Amino acid sequence: MSQGRSVEVKDVGVGPFTYTAQSTVSGAPRRPVEDPPPGSYGLDPETGRWRHPATAKPAWGPHPSRWSLDHYDENAYLHNTKIEAFYPIVVWPRHSWATPADFGGRRVMYHYYRRKLVIMDITLPDQAEILLEREYDDVDGFGPIVIKDNPRLGKKIMIQALEIPRFGVVEDKYMQPEGVATVRGDCMLRGFKVYEMHGPLPDEWELLSEVTTDPRRTAGQRPQEGSGAIDVPVYFGGDYLYIAAAPDDDFRNNEYKTVLWAGAQLVYDLRDPSRPKLLDTWWAPGSRAGEEDVYNLNPRAGNQTSWMGARMPVFVPHEGSRYGYAAMGGFGMYILDVSDPERIQAVGHLELPPSVPGTECDTVVVARAEETGIVYVNGYPLNQDGFEPYKEIYAVDVSDPTRPFVAGTLPRPVPPPEAPFTDWVQRRGMFGPKRPGYYLCDTGTPDPHVMPYVFYNAGIQFFDVSDPVNASIAGWFVPRMCDLSVSDDIANPVGSMVIEWDRRLIWAFSNHGIYLISSPLLGEPVLGAP
Repeated sequence: MSQGRSVEVKDVGVGPFTYTAQSTVSGAPRRPVEDPPPGSYGLDPETGRWRHPATAKPAWGPHPSRWSLDHYDENAYLHNTKIEAFYPIVVWPRHSWATPADFGGRRVMYHYYRRKLVIMDITLPDQAEILLEREYDDVDGFGPIVIKDNPRLGKKIMIQALEIPRFGVVEDKYMQPEGVATVRGDCMLRGFKVYEMHGPLPDEWELLSEVTTDPRRTAGQRPQEGSGAIDVPVYFGGDYLYIAAAPDDDFRNNEYKTVLWAGAQLVYDLRDPSRPKLLDTWWAPGSRAGEEDVYNLNPRAGNQTSWMGARMPVFVPHEGSRYGYAAMGGFGMYILDVSDPERIQAVGHLELPPSVPGTECDTVVVARAEETGIVYVNGYPLNQDGFEPYKEIYAVDVSDPTRPFVAGTLPRPVPPPEAPFTDWVQRRGMFGPKRPGYYLCDTGTPDPHVMPYVFYNAGIQFFDVSDPVNASIAGWFVPRMCDLSVSDDIANPVGSMVIEWDRRLIWAFSNHGIYLISSPLLGEPVLGAP
């Protein structure tokens, strides 16, 4: 274990924890986040731009203001983009996952969210066909996947992450000890599965191994401790697999009300996919029970709002990269030397300004890191109607990995002149960056100058990063808002996307269907077989 070398993992039992607000080292209490004072946020009449509050309480559901639209905006806004096709397919009206894979000249896309999977043949992307729809009601469900060809083994390998659900049982761990006990006693596999894919459909998949991220148990021993594998694994088809997970219930210093654990970074030897071997575990100082002296130095301690710990596995530019970039929520971004996978070392750390509610330090965009020395770091909003700080996209200079620093921020998108509002916040729902897709699920090589970003009610925004620090917005695709009679969530007309860089196409997953879009910024689209 890398943060605390030679630290033994304690068996802390299976009883429920009592969650209390943390306090500072000096003993002065830290209080939960309060509502912002009236007049501290709202539409600036001089600029027509929204002034975000400095901080706010978590506020699920709509939070309209007197400046909000009183209707759903049925307009679409396109600039330097084109709709090539639309499919009224929704697996989940909020965020969903998607992963393309090639099978003998056919390209297949897996679109899913835990309890539902849709497999589509997208060989001809504007004439896509559904191959399978499946509902999952078993204990594990269908978790985030990455699919890669392993050249050394001559096999197509799929890694599937399985994590305890973050919502649905405990809405406030500080007030619901029974719910906490229920989550901790859940008997699902907390970890990941490894498959060899002999074809695109589930009956053609061979299960090679099941692995729990709980180091004291086997996959068959239930219940297990910890979170399980968080979000899409990082695997390039080579020897090593990176997983984000809280290995046990001692990784618990997390303020977020629905999440019981603070995630760490794990690396596995996958040279034999039937017997993955844990090589090392690294975590941000302050994550574990017994590290409160460090944890309480963080200004977020006790706010009962911030997500602390790994949001996703360490972002590694490619197989063999020396450095990986770990987004650790309220702990900030760490630069890790992963050249020796049995001894991960933190070499640099970047603290970011508190920005709550909403998720902080969720994503690190590393596609251009080695060429430009710049990565992009952001969190994403959770409150609707601009009732939280804006989530900046930070351009971070990592040319000296021991001293990363914020070199600039990407511009905040603004509506086009034809829109019946002057700021995207007025359109309702959530506004702010999510992610630029999942780089290990996209196909082809990312464009060095164009970076599309999901922006919820502002659709997909296309950033020109030819100058990686002084970027500009060069295009956008913003679909209509969706009436609540169609979907119970207007917060994210676009919550995720997949980029086919090799065919210069983007699949945008909205809460009312799938859009296939192209853009001259990416080049002439290929609507034929890949």
